[in-house]
Amino acid sequence: MKSDTNNYLSLLHFFSKSLFLGIGISKIIMIARESTIISIILGSIIGYFILSIINNLNYTNANKFQKICMFIILYILFTIGIIELINLISSIYLMDTNKYVLMIPLLIVILYMNTKSITINMKISNILLYIVDISIIIAFLALIPKIKLTNYLPIFNTKLKYILLASIEYALYSVTPNILYGGIKYNYKNKNKDINKRYIYSNIFLIIIILTTQGILSTYLVDLFKYPEYIVLKKINLLDFINNVENIFSFIWIYITYIYLSICSKQMYDMVLVTFNNKYIYPIFLFISMYFITKYLLNSQIFLLNLFNYLNLLTILW
Repeated sequence: MKSDTNNYLSLLHFFSKSLFLGIGISKIIMIARESTIISIILGSIIGYFILSIINNLNYTNANKFQKICMFIILYILFTIGIIELINLISSIYLMDTNKYVLMIPLLIVILYMNTKSITINMKISNILLYIVDISIIIAFLALIPKIKLTNYLPIFNTKLKYILLASIEYALYSVTPNILYGGIKYNYKNKNKDINKRYIYSNIFLIIIILTTQGILSTYLVDLFKYPEYIVLKKINLLDFINNVENIFSFIWIYITYIYLSICSKQMYDMVLVTFNNKYIYPIFLFISMYFITKYLLNSQIFLLNLFNYLNLLTILW
């Protein structure tokens, strides 16, 4: 029972980070500027209360309208994640490769995992959870000498409305993916209490990542890079001979996003399978829709952010 609980909670650790890759970190720093530390602490508190509301949503007895809203929410979450992941792989590893070609094997793997039990992803997540956390701590310790405290000052230089806006953005980025829990039928004692604790734990690592990025690049340089987190990792040089470790850490980013996409797709697959009793409808829909996403919308950062705003409206309607 304890093992099932740990497997279940390990997903939360990855869900809370999934929307920050290539979007959340730079956007929050650009909004809050030198007051980023205030915004992310306040955002963690706001997110804690939002998560408590999400935990109490009733997915079991959802009506038809709610099911449609849920499918749209899941599809938007999946679209955001796939755009993040493909852009990351394309920008860092395969710049000259067609992005739809990159997407095809990823979709095949995700669809294959959809036919398996969700416990497989949960067990893998629990195993890699500690590897990810240890890697973040090692990276942070290696980067401490490069952090400049002046990059955090003056701490109260940002207007209150921007501090609050960044706080809300942080809360939504860190909490919204946890709506994926609604389709995971695991129940155990003190579930909500354990989820809230794991959210706090995950936010500690998020705060470390964001503040390290700001402390090294400053709020002004963050604006210049598409993936400021990756640029920061390139500065790691352990023991004066271990370098270029940013590719190892970027793999962690890829895995975090993959788990998020896999769980999201699994829930959509199950919903379509129950509704139409046909296992081929969802894969066909996914490949066709992702083709048009890749062709027309993949490079639109503005579209991605607007998509997330509409997602929050749908979540409220739910």
